[in-house]
Amino acid sequence: MGAAVARVVRRDRIVLAVRDGGHPIQRHALLVQEKPNRLGALLAVATEHAAVGTEVTVRRLRCLANCTRGPSAAMRCNGSWTYVFGGLDTANAAALVEGARLLAGAVDGILPWRGRPDVLKRGLIARVPPLDFEEVDP
Repeated sequence: MGAAVARVVRRDRIVLAVRDGGHPIQRHALLVQEKPNRLGALLAVATEHAAVGTEVTVRRLRCLANCTRGPSAAMRCNGSWTYVFGGLDTANAAALVEGARLLAGAVDGILPWRGRPDVLKRGLIARVPPLDFEEVDP
């Protein structure tokens, strides 16, 4: 699925909410590709299963427009950077949940490199700053 495709496919997205004591503390979006019974939908189901028993809640959404490197996922917390990943499959579901947990715990809103699952290092498409981000000259 990582190769370029000539057709546009529907995508599913997943939004993860990390909860602490029953109160939402961070939000994450993991956006995943394709129609039901296709790779993205299967990734969505696998990620939902991987989140069972954790503080992570998974919700599906729609398209990331990353057709050539799908299935795709995006991860965002309140006030954090947004991370877009591609070239994913069902074997990466637990890594997405772990990444969501790492991002939720990142004080600076940046997904830590150390401890990040390898697929979230190799599959990184983009990192987008939060809306209120202001670059500070060193």
